[in-house]
Amino acid sequence: LKACVDCSSENELNFWKEIKQSHSEIGGVTISKLKQIIQNGVFRLSTDTATNTIEDITQLHVISHKPVYNETVYSLDEMREMQSNITLITPLMHEDKDSTKFVTHLDEIITLANLVLKLHSGGNPFFMKCTLEYPCCSNDVIQDIEFLREQYEVWNSDFTKARDDNYLLNYFTASQILTIQNGLEAMNDGIDLGRDTTHLLTLVREDLSKNDIDYAFYQIKSSSIKPTSFRNLDSHNTSVDCLSQLYKSKKLIYSLNDVGRFLGHLYSKNDTRTQRHFPSPFRENEPNLILLQSSELIYILLSIYLKESHPCEFPSHHEVLICTTDTTIEEIDIFWRRAILAPVNSDIFCLAFIGNLKYDVAVKSASLLNHYRKKFGKDKTFRLVLLCSSQSFHSSYLATALAKFERSITPSISHLKKCIFQRITENDSSTTTAQFLPCKTISFIDTDKSYIKIISSEKAGSGKSLYVSRIVQKFKRMSNTPDDVSVCTVVNIYESDCCEHKAATRMSQSPSPGDYGRVYHFDISATSGEQLTQFLFKLLILRIVRDKSGNVFRCSKRNYYVIEITRSSQSPELLQFISLFPSRDCLTPNTAVNELSDHTRQMVTTEVFSIDTQEMESPEFQRVFAYLHKLESKSSNLDKFIYKKESPETLYKDKLSNLLVLLKYYSQPQPSWCQLKHFVSLLSNQLLVCEHENYCVRFSTDLDKNWKGFNNFIVDRLILMTRDFIAPSLKSSIEGDTMDSIEGYVIGKHRKWEEKVNTYIFFNEDRQSITFFGMKSIYGRKEKETIMAQQQQLVKDCQIPPRLFGILRHNKVEFDSNQWDRRKMINILASVMGINCPPGPEFDPYYVLTVDNLKKMLSIHMRFRSNIPVVIIGETGCGKTRLIDFMCKIQAKSLNIQNMVILKIHGETTKQDIHSSYEEALRLAKDNVHRGIDTILFFDEANTSININLIKEILCDRRIDGERIPTDLRLQFIAVCNPYRKHSDKMIQKLKTAGLGMNRNLKETRE
Repeated sequence: LKACVDCSSENELNFWKEIKQSHSEIGGVTISKLKQIIQNGVFRLSTDTATNTIEDITQLHVISHKPVYNETVYSLDEMREMQSNITLITPLMHEDKDSTKFVTHLDEIITLANLVLKLHSGGNPFFMKCTLEYPCCSNDVIQDIEFLREQYEVWNSDFTKARDDNYLLNYFTASQILTIQNGLEAMNDGIDLGRDTTHLLTLVREDLSKNDIDYAFYQIKSSSIKPTSFRNLDSHNTSVDCLSQLYKSKKLIYSLNDVGRFLGHLYSKNDTRTQRHFPSPFRENEPNLILLQSSELIYILLSIYLKESHPCEFPSHHEVLICTTDTTIEEIDIFWRRAILAPVNSDIFCLAFIGNLKYDVAVKSASLLNHYRKKFGKDKTFRLVLLCSSQSFHSSYLATALAKFERSITPSISHLKKCIFQRITENDSSTTTAQFLPCKTISFIDTDKSYIKIISSEKAGSGKSLYVSRIVQKFKRMSNTPDDVSVCTVVNIYESDCCEHKAATRMSQSPSPGDYGRVYHFDISATSGEQLTQFLFKLLILRIVRDKSGNVFRCSKRNYYVIEITRSSQSPELLQFISLFPSRDCLTPNTAVNELSDHTRQMVTTEVFSIDTQEMESPEFQRVFAYLHKLESKSSNLDKFIYKKESPETLYKDKLSNLLVLLKYYSQPQPSWCQLKHFVSLLSNQLLVCEHENYCVRFSTDLDKNWKGFNNFIVDRLILMTRDFIAPSLKSSIEGDTMDSIEGYVIGKHRKWEEKVNTYIFFNEDRQSITFFGMKSIYGRKEKETIMAQQQQLVKDCQIPPRLFGILRHNKVEFDSNQWDRRKMINILASVMGINCPPGPEFDPYYVLTVDNLKKMLSIHMRFRSNIPVVIIGETGCGKTRLIDFMCKIQAKSLNIQNMVILKIHGETTKQDIHSSYEEALRLAKDNVHRGIDTILFFDEANTSININLIKEILCDRRIDGERIPTDLRLQFIAVCNPYRKHSDKMIQKLKTAGLGMNRNLKETRE
């Protein structure tokens, strides 16, 4: 009733009371907003947005100057909700005309917005980035609607005629044609074509040079005619004059016909493409429908074009259109035009996966095909094939409409691998490159002289990314490229439904290829699906991918394309397709041992990648090999031993013996190379500190006369600690039942923290002391055994000799952690983490610091030292977040310095949310690195997000969308997960019979 202050009559007051009583606050708020909208509202239609839908372009702005300036923006959904509320309270509003005006005017604005969108999507240049404004309840909207309807018909007619007269315009959508028009405008002003426009023109001619573009532009420059996109525009006058101002602000020089002639000059008249053979089951001048299993469609598509008895040539992008749920009627329209209006019947046009088309698109497609056949069928000869999976035949309108044209064909795929290999190797001389991009190929780095390579493995962590890095290093070395110059673009493929758009955008944004091209690394995550296979077909066969804006990226033989994939997580259809290309299989360590042990076989072949020599001979690995081989000799004393990489005798080159001793001390079954790498990295760092630890050197010297083997004892404990740190939380399925397993790991078989030995040795940052955890000697008959202090569990592997125990106690080494108070634990934490002047026990008094939490903090810190991913698993409320928060605060020595960013993840967390949190953490890290402290990005409940692959990339690969994360900013990442629990069969049966929803078996439905 606050609005009653402005009411001047008793009738209005009664009206507001009636609204208040009948509709509570909703009616009052709606009427109050309506009065402001009628007085100060302005509808704004703007096509200058990222995604142009009617919801995106339509807004209502309400500006108020009393008491202060304020602008409120309403979205279309909010306006529709207000319209519904007004309709509900209309019976109570008696003779109020404002409500009726608003409801009617909003419908008119929506109609106008739809017409603007049609002109925008139709390629009308005046509506590509335009803004129209109309005051609320303006009388100009209706006449503008009639005018735009007329202009849409005029524009559509002109555009259709231009496509009929200029065949090459049918290679492009309307928005792409406008891009070319703008490029010609820029050239007219003396500006070179942009990179995106140049890529777009390669749709017409692949071997495009700058001279070709200049020549074609010169031919049309002198005879261009100004287009008349609007007719009788001067006779159309409105009070706001939006359309007149729009027209006057955009003056175009080159018409659609000019663009068509420009493309005609670019087109290669001396095309060397051979005549394609049309198989006998197919008929010319008729659509030919093929129904096969979905997994066979790609093969039949390739077999149509690649014939063993005819020259092998890949299908071109203009011959094949792969249908998806996002395929528009415009794309289908220009495809029909390309197929039926082709000037020479040497091409075969194929519309594949038509079952993916939306129903309305399929209906219009069938209608357009009949229209073009009747209009041009008598004068043109065309060869058209349509592919549809038998599973989606009955749900596809286009397939059922053309059922009478079904043909039977048996795919012959035995020759496909040979044909593909011939086309992707350097021996193919039919492909040239642009003159302004030097004619050199990167395929010289490949053993097969191919510009495509599939890098695969049976399980993750088998060295695929390492192999790609070796390719990049070889390329830099052979091309004399400086180390600080990037020559590789990483494209991570997470979701199969948008992988083409993401890949095209990422590749288009990458730096221009140098003299020898560029490496494009496609890292495909555990993503199966039909569209992923289709994307690879477009990338590797058609060699054209598009982004959402219509920009294209052409894959050139000057570049090198590496596809990294884990076979166990992909569909059989995808695995069959990639088997057609040259590949390299990355072996696991155990398989590599078997290969090395088999003397009847040659280990190093072009098909496998097992042991990386450069990695094995690195100081990090060699240091570990040296110590492990010393321990194997049993009689060796490590007290005086220091690894020297310059010494030839310390270089261990025997791959088999090195790998066997490494697997023995790692002691986990079926490890991956990634796990071994983490094991070596952490152990090597600890051994390096041990060699330069003043405490170890001094203490081993003091013990030399009384007790030898102190360093042996330390190294033994370091190996046990490292093994405990690296061991996966889930046990491998080979250790137990494989029935309830996910990708080789047994569900519910977690290695719990309290079940571990937890006997740790930490070298303090002062280089003068060592911190021992979890060891206590027992004197008497069990004096050679050590028990775990917290659990009283006998552990023979962690025994400490009584004499050494006494000497260490004499040197003020404290083993009984149960006697440690808060001050002592904070000092230990500060010593290991290198914190000078640690705070007192009163620091953050609300956190209860225990010995168990202390060990967890130190183990996390040790993983940070060696760049090992940290994942914390625990029930909700057990203190995971608070533990990391205290760890960050104690390192910053302040409660006010922010060095932790928490991202609470849930089902609606988007990639943009993750990027925003990363940017915030990166900004903090740039400030905190000067303070000498870590910055942590904390992913809380990471396993609840659909973007888990992006989190994995950040956590494990230390990349974000293919870009390397800086390593010199001390930026760390932690992921927190809630435990995974598997329901019992009894519980699953109860849920099925509870009546809570529809239950369908996975095999019963395609979705």
